[in-house]
Amino acid sequence: MFKKILVGTDGSQSSKAALTKAADIARASHCEIILLNVTLTSEAHWGYAPFGMIDDDKLREIGQKIIDETMEGIDFTDIELTKKVRLGSPELEILAESSDEDVDLIVMGSKGIGLFAGTMLGSVSERVLKTALCPVLIVKDANSLEKLRAHSVEEYEKHINKK
Repeated sequence: MFKKILVGTDGSQSSKAALTKAADIARASHCEIILLNVTLTSEAHWGYAPFGMIDDDKLREIGQKIIDETMEGIDFTDIELTKKVRLGSPELEILAESSDEDVDLIVMGSKGIGLFAGTMLGSVSERVLKTALCPVLIVKDANSLEKLRAHSVEEYEKHINKK
């Protein structure tokens, strides 16, 4: 079914849930996982590098730490896993990595830790979903699902009580 799964992580609970789901799929499909962190550089964000910004080596070190923290507590027995850090615009680098590695599936959390973390679908996830050339699986973390269920029940009860 799948040969390579790309999982993007930003250290959020959603990305940890995505990695957990990808590990389940990889174990069942006997495929490889590429775990990718993309650290947004100042050039990607602002279009130039302001004086005094963090250098690329430090950014890669931070990205590796995020990957290691995301992996904590997840079982990777019998799964081939490659860890990568790229610098730049998250959605562009995720798409580039998926193309470079010819992945069969991209797995991402529903929302990250960026400015719009409270939205239903994160901006990076949404842009990757719309432009990827392979299937994309968006995974919600348990906390998001619980909030959605609570909200849905509350809305349903309001609707029923109006009648």
